[in-house]
Formats: sequence, structure tokens, C-alpha cells
Amino acid sequence: MEAIGLLALVLILCYSGYPGRVRKLEKKVKQLELQQKGESAMSKLMEELVGRHCRITSDEGVVLVGKTDIDCMVLDCDGEWVKIRYTDRKKRETVRLMRIENISGVELLEEI
Repeated sequence: MEAIGLLALVLILCYSGYPGRVRKLEKKVKQLELQQKGESAMSKLMEELVGRHCRITSDEGVVLVGKTDIDCMVLDCDGEWVKIRYTDRKKRETVRLMRIENISGVELLEEI
């Protein structure tokens, strides 16, 4: 009986480092998936639009403003998210985060 307990303890100690390894692998897999989908290209394009007025086409826009096109200002962007400011139906300025993968198109509304 003691041998089984000792064996169980050894197995627990051997596999205790796996959650950290799994998280690292999940992060690498996610980066590869983003590259394969072309998301990284879209995020690079969105980073160039920081501080500019755009019309973003997205199905998420239906939830935000009731239509698929959102006239907004791009405030910030990283690899997965874009921070936008837009005027909602009640004429209030709203700041939201939107996933880049939900964006299907972008139209620049102003030229510099």
C-alpha cells in the first residue's frame, strides 16, 4: 500500500510542471493560427490607422450601433484588439474594444 502511495507522489511531482508548458504551447498555437488566417496582416493595417477616422464593417457592429458599418476613430490597436470611439444611436460618444478577427472591412474616411 505504501508503494502505491509513493508511486502516486512521484507521478504528481513529475507532472506538476505541465500546466506552464501547456500554456506556452497554447500561446504558440494561437500565434500560428493568427498567421495562417491572415489576422496578423489585418492587425498591422489597423495599427497604421491609429488616430484616423474610418468606417469599419463588422457583424459585431450590429450589436454596437445597429448596423454593420461603424464610423469611428481608431484610438489604439494591438495584435488581437482594436480600441475605437464612435457615436451611438443616442448621440453619445462611446469607446469600445473590438476583436480584429471580427472586422471584415475598413474604409478610410479622411486623407492626411
